[in-house]
Order: sequence, then C-alpha cells, then structure tokens
Amino acid sequence: MLKRILVLCMSVMLLATGCNKKTETSKIFQLLDQPTEQADYYRDVVYKEGANNRKLDFNLAIPKEASESDKKPLVVFLHSGTWVAGDKDDFNNVIYTLSYHGYAAATIDYGLVPNENMLGQVDNAIDSITYIVKNYSDKGIDKDKVIIIGASAGAHIAILSAQKICDNKNDYDFNLSYLVDMFGPSDLRYYDNIDEEKQQEIVDLDKSIGYFKRNPEFLSGDKELDYYDCLSKVNPIEVVNKNLVKTLVISGDQDKYVPIKISKSFYNKLKELGVDAQFIEVSGAGHDPFSEEIWKQIYDTLKSQV
Repeated sequence: MLKRILVLCMSVMLLATGCNKKTETSKIFQLLDQPTEQADYYRDVVYKEGANNRKLDFNLAIPKEASESDKKPLVVFLHSGTWVAGDKDDFNNVIYTLSYHGYAAATIDYGLVPNENMLGQVDNAIDSITYIVKNYSDKGIDKDKVIIIGASAGAHIAILSAQKICDNKNDYDFNLSYLVDMFGPSDLRYYDNIDEEKQQEIVDLDKSIGYFKRNPEFLSGDKELDYYDCLSKVNPIEVVNKNLVKTLVISGDQDKYVPIKISKSFYNKLKELGVDAQFIEVSGAGHDPFSEEIWKQIYDTLKSQV
C-alpha cells in the first residue's frame, strides 16, 4: 500500500515540475501554472502595429525537442473577454500545458474594442499566425498543422478567422488543420431574443451586446451600416460555409453566458453544411476557460484528429 502511495506522489511531482516523464501526463492531465523545462519561451513578441498605433504581441512556447525532423503542430489561442477586455497573459497556462504535451503554442493579443472592431480583431489574429509561421518555422513549427482555439469571445474571433483562412487558402503560407470553439457566442442574434429576466442572468454579455448596438461600427468597421447589417457580417452562424476546416464545438451544460443551445445550433449548422464537425457536451461545466475537464477533452480530441 505504501509503495502505491509513493508512486502516485512521484507521478504528481513529475507533472508539476515539468520533468520529461511524458507518460505521466497522459494519466494525470492538469493545466500547468508555470513554465516547464520542456519548452523555449518567447514573450511579448510584437507582430504588428494595430489601430491607433497600438503594438500587438504574443507569447509563444516551442518544445525543445522540436526540430526540422520533428516538427510540432502550432496551436494559436485567442482569449476570452467579450471583445472589450481580456489579456493574453491571463492564459499563459495554456501554452505551458500544450508545449509540455508536445505542441508549439501561442496566446495572442488581438486588440480590443474600441481600438479595434471585430473584423479588425479577425485580421489581427490571422496576421499573428502569419508572423509566427514566417519567423519561427525554422525552430520546428509545422506550418502544415495549424490549430486555432478560441474561448468565448475569442472563439467567436477564431471561427471568423478560420472561415476567412479557409476561403482564401492561397493567400496564406500555412495550412489550417483544426478549429476549436470553446463556448463561443456563435449566434449573436440569440441575445436579441431573450426576455429581461434572462438578460439579467447574462448581464456582462448583455452589456457588451448593448454597447455594440449603440456603436455598430465596432462590429464591422463600417460606419454607414446599422447594427443588424453589421451583425450579419460578424455572426458566425451566418458567416460559416462548407469550406470551414474540421471543427470541435465544446460546451458546458451549465453555461449561463453562452447557453449550450447556442453551441448545439451552431454545430447543427456545420453538419448541415457538410463540415466535418464534432460536438462535446461537458456535464456540470459552466463558462470556464480554465476547466481542466474541458481542456482534457480538447487535448484528447487534438491527439486523435491532428
């Protein structure tokens, strides 16, 4: 009995300290909150100058074992924050964890409203991928296996980014392999069709939607269009088409900000279009980008799909 306890304790210690015993991580998956010795880190790398002369940057982790003969898929993560808030540095645990598991991984500053509009955020996300591929492929990044993961508003941007890439493949020097939508508001019109009591339950997102109704130019950048015309340009369920890459839609059944019915409707739309899509419902999960159960599901799916 004592021997079994010692073995379990050693397994947990190896994961927490980032040792090379990768077999242990397949047994014990957790989001790491600090860098590990398995990766090289590049922090606050500026990839472009965004609107209002604001510099946009990213954090990147590349496994040390990556090389020309052992290239690693690139995961680009787009953070949550209702388009107007959030920070790439809040999600460094994503790149710590994924690089530990053998992926090159970046968390991106894609610019926030009102400095950017939503379509500007999409362009920034794509430009960050282009920059990483151009400047870091020689360090063992596989530009033919690029994955975009977005959480909440970041998932909204991720979907639009993926669709634009898929519609214009010849314009990019990389191949998008997979898209992960983590409880993204994939049908923004849903929030126009709920009663006041329900709006109180999702007050943060409702305030954000109200803000965009008053400032529709922050959706598409077009000051001549009204809110609903602008909305049609940035509403994922209306924008997606059959060209979209393989997609995982993942949602918690206790999410009050992006109810699971939105994610299910979006998934059904993808299936109707003929997109290779998968839906995972996580029991008991809410609107939580740090849920280890959700990330375990994502990790297992990437291992089987990419």
